[in-house]
Amino acid sequence: MSTIVENHKLRSCLWFVSLLKEHRELTFDQIDQYWQQETALSDGAPLPKRTFHDRLNSIQDILGVIISCNRRNGYRWYIETMDDDKAHLTDWLISSFSIGQLIYEAQDVRDRVLIEAAPQGMQYYKTIVDALHSHCCLHATYHRFDAEAYPCHLRPYALKFYEGRWYLLAQKNDEQQLKTFALDRFESAMTLLPDDPFTPPKDFDAAEFFANCFGIYTGTGKVPLVRLRATGTEVNYLLTKPLHASQRQDPSDPTLFTLRCYPTDDLMYAILSHGRKLSVLAPEDFRRRIMEEIEGMKEGYEG
Repeated sequence: MSTIVENHKLRSCLWFVSLLKEHRELTFDQIDQYWQQETALSDGAPLPKRTFHDRLNSIQDILGVIISCNRRNGYRWYIETMDDDKAHLTDWLISSFSIGQLIYEAQDVRDRVLIEAAPQGMQYYKTIVDALHSHCCLHATYHRFDAEAYPCHLRPYALKFYEGRWYLLAQKNDEQQLKTFALDRFESAMTLLPDDPFTPPKDFDAAEFFANCFGIYTGTGKVPLVRLRATGTEVNYLLTKPLHASQRQDPSDPTLFTLRCYPTDDLMYAILSHGRKLSVLAPEDFRRRIMEEIEGMKEGYEG
């Protein structure tokens, strides 16, 4: 199957799921009407029933979404279940697809629809995915900001998107520790090593590995409970955009929040970005680190 056909198939699958998430239940005739209006996919032609049922199978295989027909209510199609393991990825794909469609349709106002630049380093993405799929190692040249570029042999474990960047979680050379590598810091070509197989441990779970991380960096030892105090509008800001998946609001005091994650520098800088409206109450050593950082920041403005 050609890349163009595969892309069209995935886009149409995402379109079907997005349509049913928006309208809950639709008859085939109603779906067909929306399909014909979506000229980027249909060219204005009716939806063949064979294509429709083929997409239903693909939606289940690719996205883990089961679409069923409610025969007791006028043969209406609806989303029955979504695979929990794929739900987050499916929502992300649908969101990206919907935004892309809206931008495509808004050509006449494209100078007023502003988006961030696409992530750098995407030329390595397919090679890394191929390595994850075929359980092979990689050879690449990596350039840290604080060191010279160096060649490395990588055993890939996972990919993670964070703050506009893609990161590779991998073991480097003979090291056993898992480290993150920003895709935009790789240089020259990345080589897939099909004769150098590698399979992560069967009990490795990427989501579990990052569960107690803020961003891409992890810590060691017991995961502490971080207590925060928010003031003013920052309370609502944290409610609408939580700092971490573990964030909880104190039912007895809505200005108090807790996070169960490692107090990394990334978390510190995220908290500092809220200015005086968000402060750390515990753990004490993390609170002191932030106070020292604030003192250091003041020095840059003195004199």
